[in-house]
Amino acid sequence: MDRKCPGSSSRAGSDSGSERGRSVAVESEDDRNVERQETVDRGIGRHYPGEPVVEFLDVRCGYAAREVISSVSFRIRAGELVTLLGPNGAGKSTILKTILGLLKPWGGTVRMFGRAIASTRDFAACRLHMAYLPQIQTPPAVPVTVFDAVLLGRWGKHFAWVRRPHRADRAQVYELLEMVGMADLAERDLRRLSGGQRQRAALAQALAREPSLLLLDEPTTYLDSEAKQDLLERITELHRAFGLTTVMVTHEQLPGRAFDRFLRVEAGQVHDLSHSGGTG
Repeated sequence: MDRKCPGSSSRAGSDSGSERGRSVAVESEDDRNVERQETVDRGIGRHYPGEPVVEFLDVRCGYAAREVISSVSFRIRAGELVTLLGPNGAGKSTILKTILGLLKPWGGTVRMFGRAIASTRDFAACRLHMAYLPQIQTPPAVPVTVFDAVLLGRWGKHFAWVRRPHRADRAQVYELLEMVGMADLAERDLRRLSGGQRQRAALAQALAREPSLLLLDEPTTYLDSEAKQDLLERITELHRAFGLTTVMVTHEQLPGRAFDRFLRVEAGQVHDLSHSGGTG
C-alpha cells in the first residue's frame, strides 16, 4: 500500500486578526513537519513478495538481568502469514515487543523493511507502517462509538491535532467495518460489545492505519470457539485482501492450512516448523 505524501498547506493572504494569523502559522508548520517526516520515511513500508520485512540476526534480549531470547535468528518475508507458536514464557511476546521497538536488543541486529534498526528514530519511522492488535481490549472509561474508535486508528498517520479527518478517512472506516462485519454496529458504544465484537473492532482499528506489517498478540485467547473461528477467518481474509505481512503470536494449536509458516519459540530459541525448513 503506497503512502501518499500530502502537499504543505500555505494560506497566503491578509489576516483578519492576529489570532487567525497564529492559527494559520501553526497549521502550515504542522503540515510542513508531516511532509518532511513522510519524505524521510517514504518507501520504508514498500516491499515486494519474498523480500525480508523482519529479520533477527543473532538477537539477544530480555528484562533487567534476565535474558529471554538468546542469539535468535529468523526472517519473515513480505506477504507471509506467520505464527509464533510456543508455551507461555517461551519468549514470544519478547520477540513481538522487540519488533515493535518496545524492547532494545542487548545484542545482534534487527532489520525492518530492509534497514538495520540502530536508533529510536529508526523504530519510530518503521512503526508508521506497522499495526498492533493486543490480546485484551480494555473498554474505554468514557462513551466511544465503534466508528470513532476505528477512526482513531488513522490518527497520527493520516490526520493529527490540526489536521482534521477528511471524507476519505471516514469512507475508509466504513469500508473496514463492512469487512469485519461491524457496519451495523458503527454507532454502538464500544463498552456494550461482546469480546468477539470488540476484537473485530480492534482489528478494523489496526487496519485503519493502512499498515504493511500486522502484529497480533494472542488475539483469540479469551474468545469462545465460534468467535475464535470467525476472527481467524477474518484475519486470513484481510491478510490476503490487503497484501499484508502478518505475524500472530499464540500458545494454541491453530489450523495449519491458514498459515504460510509456523515458528516455534521455546527456551529462548526459534525453530521453523514449516515444510520449507530453516529459519531464513
